[in-house]
Amino acid sequence: MESATSILLLLAVISIFILLIKFAAQKKKTTMNHKVPPTVSYSLPIFGHGIYICFYPRQFLKHCYSKHGDVFQVKIFSRLVTIVCNRDLVSEICSSSETELSFYNHLERTFVGMANGLKISTRASIIRKATVKIGSRQMGYSILPDAYEFVDRLKFQSQNAKDKIDLKLEISRFVIKATASALLGIEFTDAMVEEFKTYASLQNISAMATRALPIQLARLLFSTRLNMRMNHIWTALEKQIALYREDSSLRESQVLRAAVDAVNDRTQSPLTDHEITCVLMGLLFASTGNTSLCILHTILEISKNPECLKRVLKLVDLSFDSGDVTDILNSDYLHYCILEAARLNTNIILVERMPEQKKYIGNYYVGHCDLVAIAGTLNHVDGSAQQSFLHPHDFNPDRYVENQQLQSQVMSWGAGGHACSGRLFAIVMTKLLVANFLKNFSLNLRSTSVSKPNFRYPTAFVDLKVLAKLDERNIE
Repeated sequence: MESATSILLLLAVISIFILLIKFAAQKKKTTMNHKVPPTVSYSLPIFGHGIYICFYPRQFLKHCYSKHGDVFQVKIFSRLVTIVCNRDLVSEICSSSETELSFYNHLERTFVGMANGLKISTRASIIRKATVKIGSRQMGYSILPDAYEFVDRLKFQSQNAKDKIDLKLEISRFVIKATASALLGIEFTDAMVEEFKTYASLQNISAMATRALPIQLARLLFSTRLNMRMNHIWTALEKQIALYREDSSLRESQVLRAAVDAVNDRTQSPLTDHEITCVLMGLLFASTGNTSLCILHTILEISKNPECLKRVLKLVDLSFDSGDVTDILNSDYLHYCILEAARLNTNIILVERMPEQKKYIGNYYVGHCDLVAIAGTLNHVDGSAQQSFLHPHDFNPDRYVENQQLQSQVMSWGAGGHACSGRLFAIVMTKLLVANFLKNFSLNLRSTSVSKPNFRYPTAFVDLKVLAKLDERNIE
């Protein structure tokens, strides 16, 4: 009996040994001469490194970089993510095609595809076709009325309100109304603005939830509420959509025109009103959150730098005195201020892709990962940033004058084939609102309170809450 037990035990040991050899050989064969990115230690059961990233995101990634270098992998709840801040590998990721590293499949698994059955690629194609037809001068002048209304609201509040002004809230209101007006040809009422803000907030929460929950469960929890919020705005858009269906010559909104003329890739039928609303809401959601934060950070950074503020005010005063905003729209220096504010206030993750046909990045095997991600803070400010940006923690718009190629290193609007098609529109809007704000107000920095950066929201720019004390400028 003991002999039989010993034999069985020996066979079990031999079997395990053979399996281990096969596993090692298979792994070696799979990775060929490529190495697997180093895995960050202290991964917790179920949560992985998700808790560290939720509560200490920037510090955690800086620690990972100092220990493992410019490529490493972390477990964000159920997802294994390879994080990259190596310049050559970043370029390789950005130049990869959709079939190699998929952006659309990643979005389908997160917030954008949760409230409808329309393919992400269909929506992206509509938006891309529409936005490339809109010139910067046309966009600039269409935004001006909303910018003037924004200034009037702030003047009234600064003169009458006892409390400080929630600057992010006011900027967000402007961006939603101006985007709807310029791109959709629709005037959003205050009620529609509030409805959309509720929808956008729910989308952000759902996006954060998909990092921790299976996508099926996240859809179960959020799809009904997202659709309900979207339907409230759908009823306000029905008449406008009907006009574009009846008159094929209407071109006031290139986005609406493209959406009405588009075909659903899955059904090969024209888009329904509900599907068109999904496209419009997706466009508004993608553009308004990031653009609002871009404007907010640009105002803060310029206001904190006296020499920069002096140069911008000189441009702004001359332009508005002449009654022409062309110089503002064409200003390289103001453009560099926006780039620098975007670089300094980036989120921890900027670009995420799902490995499909492409299993290798440089000398690393990533086919086993759920996502390949480009780190924002590590590329722009911390970690490897000093390889591209001299004194990366300093606000210095002139760095782009001295080295024009640095502009391509700022990836707040993405890069490569999936770069944000609305980037030009966002920068035009930022230029005009920043110029209008600084023309009329000085930000009282001593009396203005700025919250700690919030890296949790899935935005390109880090989230902030700013309660501002504004002083009106005396302009003679």
